[in-house]
Amino acid sequence: MSQPRRPRPLCEAVDALCRALLPHTGSALAAQVHQVRARLQEPLEVAVTGRVSVGKSTLVNALIGRAVAPTSAGECTRLVTRFNYGSVDRVDVVLCSGGSVALGLDADAAVPSDVATRAGVAVAEVSHLQVSLSSALLLDLAVIDTPGLGALERAPLAGAQHAAVAGADAVLHVLTHRARTEDTAALTAFTGTDARAAFRADTAARPPGPATVLAVLNKVDTVAAESVLGADTTVWEAAQRLAAEQAAVLGSLVVDVLPTVGLLAQTCETGSLSAADVATLRALATGDDATRSVMLASTELFTSLECAVAPGDRARLLDSLDLYGVQCAVRCCRPTRRFPQAAYGPRCTTRRGWRRFAGDWTPCSLLGRT
Repeated sequence: MSQPRRPRPLCEAVDALCRALLPHTGSALAAQVHQVRARLQEPLEVAVTGRVSVGKSTLVNALIGRAVAPTSAGECTRLVTRFNYGSVDRVDVVLCSGGSVALGLDADAAVPSDVATRAGVAVAEVSHLQVSLSSALLLDLAVIDTPGLGALERAPLAGAQHAAVAGADAVLHVLTHRARTEDTAALTAFTGTDARAAFRADTAARPPGPATVLAVLNKVDTVAAESVLGADTTVWEAAQRLAAEQAAVLGSLVVDVLPTVGLLAQTCETGSLSAADVATLRALATGDDATRSVMLASTELFTSLECAVAPGDRARLLDSLDLYGVQCAVRCCRPTRRFPQAAYGPRCTTRRGWRRFAGDWTPCSLLGRT
C-alpha cells in the first residue's frame, strides 16, 4: 500500500491553472504545460550547500528525520548524495560511466562513509550517491547533500555538484557566524545565467533552477551574545540580530536568513535522545546547584568536574545536544510548581519542546519561505 502524501495547495492551484490553460494552447506549448504538470507531481528537490564543516549533513538528517548522512569527513562527504523515498533502504553508487553499484546501509543504519571503497571503485569514478529511504518525510521532499565548498578542486561549483544545485527547486545554503567570500561567490553562481545554461544543455527535460535560495545561519548557540552589537545576553536575541545583519549583507542573493541549531534539530527529529540520556539530565537538574552552575560554564568543565554523573554519560549528552542544548534541557527538567518532578521528562523529550530551542529549521518552516 502506497503512503499518503500531504496536501500541497500551491501545487494543486498551479495544476488547476495548467488544466484551464491547455484548451487554449498549441501543440508545442501544450507539451511544455504537460511537463509542468508532471513536475508538480514530483517531490520538491532541495539542495543543501555550504562550506566545509558548517553542519550541512546534520541539517540534512533533521530534514529527513533519520541520522543517515555521515557528519564526519569521509569519502561520501566528497560526493553529491540524493535522498529520495523508497520502500527499501539502499544506497546506489552511481558511476560516471553510467553503471551503478548497490550497497546497504552500515550497521548504524547510515550511509557508509567509505562507499567508493565498498563499491570497489575510486572516488573519482563516482558521479553521485542515490539513497532510498522509507521515511515518510521524503514522500514530498527530495534532499540533495552536496560537498563543502572548497572540498572540490574547482570552485565555487564543480561537476555533479554544479548540476545538483542547478537542477534543484530550492537551495538551503548553510552559514556559520557570517558569510565569507566563498559563500557569496557560490550564491551568485547559484542564480547566475551560466549555471542555468549549463544545466539546460545537460538535461533538457527539466527546467533550470533553483528558483529560491534560503540561507540558514547554523550553530548560533556557539555565538557569544556580547560579540553581536546591540544584542542582550540571550542566545536567540544575538542569533536573530546576526541573521538580520547577514540578510542585509547578502541582499537579493537569498530570500531570507534563518538562525538555527542544527545539532538540536537533528536530535529532535531523529529521536536520538535515549531514556538513559533523559535520566542523566534529571540527575543533573536535581543535583547540587553550585556544582551544576560551574559545570555548565564550559564544555571542559562539564566533562571534567567531579559529580555524581559519570563523565561518559556527560560526554554522550554533549554529542547529542552540545552545551547550549544541555543548558536548555536542564532548565526544562528542573521541577516547578507547574511541572512537578514526574512531568519534567516529557517536557524535554517531545519535539515541540525541543523546537523552541532549535529554531525555524523544520521542513515546513524552512521550505515555506521558498
